[in-house]
Amino acid sequence: MPDKIENAREILLEHGRAMLLQSGYGGLKVRDVTRQCGMASGTFYSYFQNKDELVFQLMDQGWSSLFEKIRAAMGSELPLHDKLAVTFREIDTRERTYRAVFAETPVVPDRFAAYYLECMTRMDQIFEKILSAEAEAGRIRLPVSPRKTAHIMTRFFMSAVGDPEIDFEDLWRLMRLS
Repeated sequence: MPDKIENAREILLEHGRAMLLQSGYGGLKVRDVTRQCGMASGTFYSYFQNKDELVFQLMDQGWSSLFEKIRAAMGSELPLHDKLAVTFREIDTRERTYRAVFAETPVVPDRFAAYYLECMTRMDQIFEKILSAEAEAGRIRLPVSPRKTAHIMTRFFMSAVGDPEIDFEDLWRLMRLS
């Protein structure tokens, strides 16, 4: 019986991420990941049900990392402009990294689309919290409720990132929160 591979799951995730970013969702093959890791396919299936489960775990790690960075920015003493600029850059980096992964995928698994929407809702909640605090402190005026403003802001940010015609300063001037 072979020895248990230390940190096998993390190794599979690391190599899986690299191969996903290089080959895209359609080009990612379990046998290539395990070969790259020097592991048997059975080891892969000890940690993941299938390729989709690996990709889902990678997506979850990416979103979790993004939310940590946004929360750190939002919890800082930076002015709102700078908090939102950091947030925009982090979202932009994530989207530029992962958009190509699914670009040539004709059908994205429903689970991924549903998770994406769930993450958008989580981002709404983060924005709502900071906007509410800023409005209560009198630092900004919101033309609509913090919840609606947060929802619009999330969609605004997500659609603007990756567009070379739009930068954060353009968005900031349009938002006119001060």
